[in-house]
Amino acid sequence: MTGYKKRTVILVISLIALLGLAGCGQSGGNGSGENLTKEQKIDKGLDAFYNLDDGKVQIEVRTDYVRHQPSEGQKAEGFNKYSYKGTFEMGPVRARGKLNYENDSKKGSREIYGTDGAEFKKEKGDKDWKQDIYTSKWRNQPTGFNRDFIAFLQTKKKDITVKEDKKTYTLRFESTDIKLQDENVDLFFGAMFRPIIVSSSTDTGKMVAELTVSKEDNKPLSFKYTCNYDSSTVSGKFKGVAKYSEQNTGIRVEEPKGIDKAKGY
Repeated sequence: MTGYKKRTVILVISLIALLGLAGCGQSGGNGSGENLTKEQKIDKGLDAFYNLDDGKVQIEVRTDYVRHQPSEGQKAEGFNKYSYKGTFEMGPVRARGKLNYENDSKKGSREIYGTDGAEFKKEKGDKDWKQDIYTSKWRNQPTGFNRDFIAFLQTKKKDITVKEDKKTYTLRFESTDIKLQDENVDLFFGAMFRPIIVSSSTDTGKMVAELTVSKEDNKPLSFKYTCNYDSSTVSGKFKGVAKYSEQNTGIRVEEPKGIDKAKGY
């Protein structure tokens, strides 16, 4: 199956699942998850994330990698690190905040603003905004997760496990299907700065996604990724977590001044 066909199939499945999720209503309401069955916790947990309309998010991401055959002058080991705080709306997607980034050769910070159709940045010290006119923006704004991924999980409920403590329960999904992840990398990782690129040359690996919800009011609290991949050229480990606050309080993301004058890069 070609990548295009695979994406089409997943999109159709996701759209079907969205209808079921949308009909579940807003998160919260019936309250405590204390006495829910496993199936009910999965349903309510996915519903809570799908119905997260707005809020504040803090994202921490780190990728560590080892090149097995580094080029001359190239380091064998390296890392990428992202730290972000911002606000967001999910429908349509709008996100705005400050990103601190660092790797083994440089570090910096920037303001960012994005929608499903456009992405802008202003580096520290710059006066003007710039627009990214080359890369895809769909599913690539820093909200921590994509709604389409929640719809995808709705079709994989039999593969989801549940763990809990006194105040929360966590839905856990894992996949070792490298082809699936490669063909849907933006769906899975785009909302967390697409920190590690899975490709057709990747030999083995595993992705674990964990969605944590409060028992008291069924609010989405955090979304976490833990991944590792190996190929003949590079091995990588990735950890990322998005933590949410002020969920569904009516936060609106305002367009920054000067966006209309942004130049492409």
